[in-house]
Amino acid sequence: DFDSSTLALDKHFRGAEVAAMRSSWTDDQGLSLGLQAGSNANLTMHRHVDLGSFILEASGERWIIESGKESETYQLHRNKREKWEFYRLRAEGHNLPFFNPGESAGQKLDGIAPIRSFSSTPELATAVVDLSDPYDAYVHRLTRTFEMHDRSYVVLTEEMEAKENLDVWWFLHTLADVSLDADLREATLMLNGKKLRVKIEEGPLSMNLGVMDAGPLPTSPNPDQADNTGIKKLFIHADGLSQYQLRISFTPV
Repeated sequence: DFDSSTLALDKHFRGAEVAAMRSSWTDDQGLSLGLQAGSNANLTMHRHVDLGSFILEASGERWIIESGKESETYQLHRNKREKWEFYRLRAEGHNLPFFNPGESAGQKLDGIAPIRSFSSTPELATAVVDLSDPYDAYVHRLTRTFEMHDRSYVVLTEEMEAKENLDVWWFLHTLADVSLDADLREATLMLNGKKLRVKIEEGPLSMNLGVMDAGPLPTSPNPDQADNTGIKKLFIHADGLSQYQLRISFTPV
């Protein structure tokens, strides 16, 4: 019989540049995180513009989601659009920062994002994703550090140094109901009677949480495309930032 206890809880898949962390292979209520790095270069195939995005599961639910495929991208001969014009393929349609919103995809279409470091101990798993190249139209440096602490909660730290002041948007997609605390620095996600707390542990005071429907910003392309009814997104919007360190925790309740 196969013994899942022999499998590592954390894994960096080199070359593909994806990584996963989990609290258990056998507990269906456990905590798990999957993150995407790698290359945007094969966008002509099934690739999305999603370097640095992630999903998060806990308590038997998927809290931070990917919105799914976009069928219209298989009809480009008919609709005469670029793949990255569709919301579900754009950076803004993923769990990512999105700078100076406009027609562009949000990341460089041939951008490369390596996992610079990866470590795993029983108490702490860490992956550092370097997003400086995909976002090099906007930044000198952009990194995301994912940490799973004590197999019980996740912390995401994002550090950005811009080439000029940016209009910063930041998104997390979810199927959960969202309740914001009065200070707009914490939110409770509620799904099937379960809860997840999302908290800004560190970041500029201008970076507060809000909630909005999952759809293109007014300045983004908006072709006929998939209906995202039922999907909400936590967002942060702060204009005029040249740098920040944003630290957000995700804790099952």
